[in-house]
Amino acid sequence: ASLAQATMAQASWAQALIGKGVGLRSGCAHGCWVCVLVWLSFQSMKFRSTTGSVQRGRVPQLRIHLPAPAAACRQGHLLGAFFKCVAADGVPLFARHGLLLGAIREKSFIHFNKSMDVDLDVGFLYEDDSVVTPWFVNASRGLNICLKKIGLTLRKSKEHRRIKTCVAPSHALRQQIMELRDGKLNNTFKNQLAGLCTNVSDVGGFGATVAKKGVGNLKLSISRWPKHGDEYFYDMCCNRFDNCPMEVRMVYWRYKTLPHIEPGELLRKMMPASAFKPFKLQEFVVSRNYSFGIVVPNKPELVLTRLYGIGWSTPFNKNGLTEKVALKPQAYLC
Repeated sequence: ASLAQATMAQASWAQALIGKGVGLRSGCAHGCWVCVLVWLSFQSMKFRSTTGSVQRGRVPQLRIHLPAPAAACRQGHLLGAFFKCVAADGVPLFARHGLLLGAIREKSFIHFNKSMDVDLDVGFLYEDDSVVTPWFVNASRGLNICLKKIGLTLRKSKEHRRIKTCVAPSHALRQQIMELRDGKLNNTFKNQLAGLCTNVSDVGGFGATVAKKGVGNLKLSISRWPKHGDEYFYDMCCNRFDNCPMEVRMVYWRYKTLPHIEPGELLRKMMPASAFKPFKLQEFVVSRNYSFGIVVPNKPELVLTRLYGIGWSTPFNKNGLTEKVALKPQAYLC
């Protein structure tokens, strides 16, 4: 009974999306659903062979070996449905930061050795605010026809607040960062780096939750990219005592993108306007039978180089600095 319940739990969300053919390639809806059933049947046989007899009073664990957590599979399908409506309505949104990095490098979410980084980072350029923000407001009121048609709801949150940016550290502090390498930040050093991050970020934005009943939800982080002269930029845009120290450390030790900034000057990653428009589509792979086009900047490699340095194509886990991550063949979320 527990096996049947777990199997149906895995199947229910897939049927909710696949049954409507949301974002699927033409003619694949039936085939994809059959694949799901075959896969679940295979997993049930694996379960029986690995658990053996069940001792009285013990509940066996259902061992479903996914390339990635089932939640990521749901989010991949939801992300595809969301970008389907973004494209249909002509909303100038694009994947940024971690979502962009995964889309270009892995054609999926970022994969580490034993985990995944499901970044749901989306951006828009400051001059498109008059189009993007009203779209989210109307969608939050249930007025978006495309979202309603495929059963998605959207809730926009308030503008981000208390987001900080940082100034460049002294040359002595930079040297300390380089000497520390992948060592652990102690509280004293962390507070020194946090002390650089007291300015209010120029990057605005808000959050949004996209949901589908019976499937799950996405929590998007949406940022408005400011412009200075002929270039767009992204500053550190961080929480002072949370991720600011780590981000400053990464800029100097790993990314090495801002060596020319003098101590005390604002840290800004500048990008030419030509790197963004016209936007283009990049294939984002969810499973063997389903992928979708995610919107990315026109020159995504240039944007990633400015954000993460020339080594952006080499996988790296900043939350596990000693982990040696190898780039794998195409991974599937489900």
